[in-house]
Parts: sequence; structure tokens; C-alpha cells
Amino acid sequence: MLGEVHFERAEPVRGAIDLHWHTHQPGVPSVRSETVFFKRTANAILDGQQIPILDRDGTRLLIVISIAKALYNREPSAAYICDLFQSLIPASPGAINSFLTDADRQGVGGHAAIALRLVKAMFGDAFPYDPASAPVLTSWSSDDLLRMAFLPRAESTAWPRRRELVWQFCGRSPLRYAQEFALIGLSEIVRRIFERGTARAAHRD
Repeated sequence: MLGEVHFERAEPVRGAIDLHWHTHQPGVPSVRSETVFFKRTANAILDGQQIPILDRDGTRLLIVISIAKALYNREPSAAYICDLFQSLIPASPGAINSFLTDADRQGVGGHAAIALRLVKAMFGDAFPYDPASAPVLTSWSSDDLLRMAFLPRAESTAWPRRRELVWQFCGRSPLRYAQEFALIGLSEIVRRIFERGTARAAHRD
């Protein structure tokens, strides 16, 4: 239920273990089946050998999940937004709509709608997309979104509540929203158990 969690230890030697069990974390729903990433592959040549990598469609899905995680954790997301723009800018408006439809089919339509609105806020007329086709976070202006992307930790940045973000990520589905909040609660319980165990071990040392 933890998905992606960073365990840090400050004493006696500072270190961290970065566990990636899923492409997502509690609060940020993932694709309906992560095997989709193994089905969407292309080949790259490295030292004369073919190596499977994510194809363009799979890369776009992973980018929108990364943007959603950054927003949920209030971390910079501008680099991911640029990646998505670079991936989509050769596409026609119809192809962008197809991407949004595909993301929705994979269960990350809410992520994609927010990500596309961020791309539009950043690149304006250079990005042929109408945010009104999939309205999200309508109470926040383009300037607000850009501050979230570039200055997430600034006191002047206005943020939606995390539960509002989760509601949007879940595609405004009450059932999925309830399931995601259950995962958030379980992950917090497990995290506290691990932290309590680490504290006890440090005390014994």
C-alpha cells in the first residue's frame, strides 16, 4: 500500500532507501494496470545492442503521473511539464485529444487534464489545446498554476487542498476517491509503524 516511499535514517550514518514498488504513491492513483508500460515499448540502441524503453505513449503516461506526484507533494514540476510539451508539440489537436482519451481509459485522465492545463499555462498559444475541453482546477488561474510548477514552496503560492487534488486525480469518481483515501490512511499507519520501529532500534543502540 505504500507504493513509493523514501525511508530516511539520520543516525548514526545518514542514509536513505528509495523503494519503488509502483509508479505512483498513495494520493496519486496509477494506471489501471501497470503492465501497460511493458506493452508500450520501443527499442533504443546502446553499445550496439537493442534495449527496450518506453514508447512515446507510455512515456506520456509516466510524465503525467510524475506531474501529479509533484503537485501532491508540492514539489517543482516545471521540468516534467516541459517534457510533456516536447512530447506533444508535434501532435495535432486531434492527437492531443486522443492522448487525453487514452489517459482516461488507463485511469489517469484527471492527471492528464491537469498536466495539459499546466502545459497550456506555460506555453500559451504555442500549445494547441483548449483547457475548456476538460476543465480542472477552474478556481486557479494560469499564473497560480505556474507558481505551483516553479515556486511550490513559496508562501505566496496558492495551493488547492490535497483532497481537491485527489478528487481531480480520481476523475471526480466518488468510489475511486474513497479507495484512494483509504490507501492514504493505510500508508500513514504503516509509515508510523516503521518510524516507531526505527526509533526503538535507535534507543536500544
